[in-house]
Amino acid sequence: MKNKEAQRAYREEEMMINLVVAIKREMAKKHLTNKTLANKVGLKYKVVTDFLNGHYNIQIGSLFDIAYALGKKLIVKLV
Repeated sequence: MKNKEAQRAYREEEMMINLVVAIKREMAKKHLTNKTLANKVGLKYKVVTDFLNGHYNIQIGSLFDIAYALGKKLIVKLV
């Protein structure tokens, strides 16, 4: 049981890291700071900064808003 839980946790962490890396890459391309992104999205600076620093407690709607602010789409699918 612990092995399955560890594998799940690893996959979840890997997905979130990949998402954060992609967001940071787009922010760099557009020369956006955490504060600028937070203002564009209408989130508190702390929420954006915490998320980008690995504290992944963020609503999925906020992720859609972040993607939109970066001129991207967030696609979520079950596979």
